[in-house]
Amino acid sequence: MLGACSLGAGRRGAEGAAEGAPGGKGGSGTTSGKGRPGGAGTVPGPVPGAGTVAGRLVVRKGAFSPTEGSGVVASRSHPGVIWAIRDGGSSEPGRPRAALYAYRLAGDRVGELAPGRKLRAIPVPGTTNVDWEDVASDDQGNLWIADIGDNACRRGSITLYKVREPDLAASRAQLLGTYRFRYPDPDSGCRGWDAESLFLVGGVPYVITKSGFPAVYRAPRLDPRRTTVLRRVGELASGLTEPVIFPTGADLDADHRRLAVATYATLAIYQASDPSLTGDALVADLVGHAARWTVSLGCLLCPVEQLSMVEGVAFVGGSDLTLLSERHDVWLLPWRAYQR
Repeated sequence: MLGACSLGAGRRGAEGAAEGAPGGKGGSGTTSGKGRPGGAGTVPGPVPGAGTVAGRLVVRKGAFSPTEGSGVVASRSHPGVIWAIRDGGSSEPGRPRAALYAYRLAGDRVGELAPGRKLRAIPVPGTTNVDWEDVASDDQGNLWIADIGDNACRRGSITLYKVREPDLAASRAQLLGTYRFRYPDPDSGCRGWDAESLFLVGGVPYVITKSGFPAVYRAPRLDPRRTTVLRRVGELASGLTEPVIFPTGADLDADHRRLAVATYATLAIYQASDPSLTGDALVADLVGHAARWTVSLGCLLCPVEQLSMVEGVAFVGGSDLTLLSERHDVWLLPWRAYQR
């Protein structure tokens, strides 16, 4: 969700200061070896609706029909299926806000879940959508819904919902746990921080703030009985040539080797330097070094109508990526397109 509440003390105003500035067309970083995980670099942006899944970024306009699509994550149980959530707001007939939305990727297109049906909404009873911003999965395949948005700087706590991944024919999803957290160091003039990005390592949730200097916070424990204070573990590094600011979504790949972070302007892919790292050490390694690859998604400091409005990112089929935009668009990025 678009908002300007999270620049931090002494950093406010940057989001609007350059309104009307031209959007980026990609940086000057270098790559080594097309299709190989060699050098780091920046990949130019897409031609909407063009290209093939084998070689470049593809944007499918209007493929996600509900309004205000937010986070996405790939299903662990249903091949090709993506789970999406929506921002807070009013529900429409057949399209509740406190729900998981399933759709299926078929190559570089959105296919059918069942004959004649491309989308299914599955309510999550026992939850409230104040401002759902991301959804992630743990190693057991459970889904975690992040009610962490705070555009108005008024929330004293945020909520994570743990949900059993439902069957595609289910009438509702099962809520497994509700966990509330607060920040140890609220943004200046706020009760907390605005955030739109969640990922899990070893069952532990990590939240990235949507700010000019994104910070990473860890849940020190999961206690459904009381509000727990998050622990700050570091700041998110930018790319070699591109800034990574005001992140709107994140996802960790199944091998725990790569972390993807989306903004309206840039998709950044971070890679662990040591495959043996786990837990906090892995997270520190991922976020503490410049992104290995970046992909231009458009402009950041520009009129709203020019923004990509990308809100969610998820790994699919290994190292390929898909993104979801509030403009109803589904983006698909094969690994060969960003590792070239």
